[in-house]
Amino acid sequence: MPAIIYGCHVSTTLVPILYHILTALTHLTLTERLCLSAVYTPYLVIPLILVYYMLTSVHYQPTGFTTGTSRFTSLTDQMSVRLKHH
Repeated sequence: MPAIIYGCHVSTTLVPILYHILTALTHLTLTERLCLSAVYTPYLVIPLILVYYMLTSVHYQPTGFTTGTSRFTSLTDQMSVRLKHH
């Protein structure tokens, strides 16, 4: 779970940074802006790959997790069973 949080945080932070580099740094030439954004791009791509890997890997799924169901669905099912008993 921490890897997913880290990957999402870094990715969402890099989007405005790259946007700023490509649009707002007008004192730099286009080549300089592209070079600078190329330096930052791995900090966007690698965390996105990490998030994708963590979400799709069988080894990192929660215990009792079955493919095709979500935690929300199982929680609502549990709540409906509890309500029926009361």
